[in-house]
Amino acid sequence: MKRPPLMTFLEPLPLSRAVQGGLEATHRLSAHSRRSSTSFDIFKRHSRRRRTKVKRQEARTKLVQTQNTYQCTFCTETFKTKYDWQRHEKSLHLSLENWLCSPHGPTAVHPEEGLVCVFCGLGNPDRAHLDGHNQSACIQRPIEERTYHRKDHLQQHLRLVHMSKFIKWPMDAWKVMTQEVRSRCGFCGINLTTWASRVDHLADHFKAGSTMEHWKGDWGFDAKVMDRIDNAMPPYLIHHERNSPLPFAATKGPADTPTSAYELIKLELEYYMSNCHQRGIPLDAELHFEACSVILGAEIIAINPASSSPSWLWDIFMSAVDVANQARLRPTKQLTESRLSHLKINGKGNIFENCELEAALQQYMAAHTSMGHFPSDSELQQEACHALNRSETSSPNPSPRFLDFLMRVVWSSTLWLAPLRQRASALASLANDALSDPYFVWGQTDATASLDASMDFDMASLAHGGWTSTQQENRSLSPEVMPDLPGIMQGAPDTRALIRDKVRTATPFFINDNNSYRRLKQELSRFVMTTMSPNNPNRHVPSDDELKYQARWIVYDDDDPWNQTPVDNAEWLQEFKRDVGLQQGC
Repeated sequence: MKRPPLMTFLEPLPLSRAVQGGLEATHRLSAHSRRSSTSFDIFKRHSRRRRTKVKRQEARTKLVQTQNTYQCTFCTETFKTKYDWQRHEKSLHLSLENWLCSPHGPTAVHPEEGLVCVFCGLGNPDRAHLDGHNQSACIQRPIEERTYHRKDHLQQHLRLVHMSKFIKWPMDAWKVMTQEVRSRCGFCGINLTTWASRVDHLADHFKAGSTMEHWKGDWGFDAKVMDRIDNAMPPYLIHHERNSPLPFAATKGPADTPTSAYELIKLELEYYMSNCHQRGIPLDAELHFEACSVILGAEIIAINPASSSPSWLWDIFMSAVDVANQARLRPTKQLTESRLSHLKINGKGNIFENCELEAALQQYMAAHTSMGHFPSDSELQQEACHALNRSETSSPNPSPRFLDFLMRVVWSSTLWLAPLRQRASALASLANDALSDPYFVWGQTDATASLDASMDFDMASLAHGGWTSTQQENRSLSPEVMPDLPGIMQGAPDTRALIRDKVRTATPFFINDNNSYRRLKQELSRFVMTTMSPNNPNRHVPSDDELKYQARWIVYDDDDPWNQTPVDNAEWLQEFKRDVGLQQGC
């Protein structure tokens, strides 16, 4: 019988397909491993490969504003939908509503309650009640001065003048809609007769790919409609403005604002005085009235009411009831327009929020009261002047004449001290109640949290003499030396010359707000008047290059030709020369 042959390693056994595939894979891996001398090098190479990371490109911040299909014809904002676009233009730029305050008098006949007061709804009001609402303030004024183009402006008027709120009956009937608004299309030049036709026509252009870069000329509105436009700039400058670092947008506001109510009021009064130089330096009564107008204008656009942020700086102006009431009767447009700033402070709901002047005087009263001494009126007035001195010393735009004016206002009356003492008494009672709580921790109780931050006591600063000013210059802090102030009412020739020299450096120019174009036109018009004045020994007609040069100084306080202004736009320059009476080629 024949034996089967012995199996050797030279004769492999028949393998299955799965095993063969595994061996083939092993051979392939082995072939790759021949490049390395040891198996440890494989792990080293793999670890080096794992450490290699792919660098991701970080997203860069785009400086160019994203452009949507529908573009506002009054500012640089754009929108994705037609509804949002037309709603934006109607609510923020050109309202089609007219609100007439008490068109039929202070009383009206209610269908159920009979004769009622239109301001509060009280039945059968007597003359004393109506006088309490200052009803004569509107009845004696012409219709144009008590007509408001926005509902919120009417609400502010009711609150400031009539001490009332908006009630649906009968105030809903005070609204009159305006639909016939004549305009022109800046893309094709045709004239439009209604607002609805303007919306539909411009929407077709935007859907076809047109942008504000292609707009030519102005809006084509009538003079009455032009007076109603808010927060707007010339339409042919929108594309130029959109490419600037800080383009103006109605919903965003300016990027730079004053830091406090003191700085804001000072800038506005400096700007007001610089515009009054031709008719003489304004009196204190005029400055007081203008300061009240600035405060009321800021309240109109404020997020929080003035009562939420009390300040004695507000009190010294508004405690003069007659002047404050006179300022309340000014049209809303005059309160907010033609201002140097936007009457806002970035990060604050009200310009008097976290007022350092209020905090300084409250700290002074708290420190003296804790020692058993209650400051007199004259001591509080003197400390108020010390606080004003400290604020002026650290001010980026110092103004001695504004400081002197404020000191005269501080010493002129003591009416503003009563609300200051009431707030100090309320703070003291809250502090005593909080200290009686065994679990009280300063800064963490509801009592102190409910107080405005401007009234918080900084005891550390008191310990180091933060409420005294021995190093400060003692500028006319008592009534005995008040007549020696270099007041703005005296009007000496050298003082006038000094004021004229300091006007341009005392009032900064905010670039990206809705009033900047109006201010530029006003300042440039004054330059043209002085250049062409018969009393000017170098009288001449300014050239286009002179206007561009002067505009750069007005806007940037510099003459670098790389700085562009609206004067560099041919349409704006032509319109300006037409308005001021300059003729081409003179």
